[in-house]
Amino acid sequence: MDVILLRKLSSKSLLGFGKYADMTVSQVIAINKKIYLKWCYYNLSNISFIDEILDELYIIGDYVIEKPGTDAKKWNDMSNYMNKYIGAEGMARKARHKKRQKANSICNNNRLSKLYYKKSVLRYLNNSKT
Repeated sequence: MDVILLRKLSSKSLLGFGKYADMTVSQVIAINKKIYLKWCYYNLSNISFIDEILDELYIIGDYVIEKPGTDAKKWNDMSNYMNKYIGAEGMARKARHKKRQKANSICNNNRLSKLYYKKSVLRYLNNSKT
């Protein structure tokens, strides 16, 4: 006898699979990886989300599919829509964010190295190793 398991995930549910296995659905949304959750919805037959999460992922109307099951065609339609209307602007935003992130990390590393090599810090490190 085959048992079909369907996991309906809420915002506090741990994913338990994939890249973000140790994160909750709300944490994945917070790090702007909604596209991953959409992919999971359309391509994994036993994974679904509660209605509030589906609304937050903009899976509404004709894009909702019958679960358990998959629909690669609707996933392709959804990704084509996102690429067409959000693609160029989103990619430019992503590039700006990446540049800012790199600049911030370099700035933070410089600040830490300046702090670490201060005379007082080095004196403390030398004297505490006795």
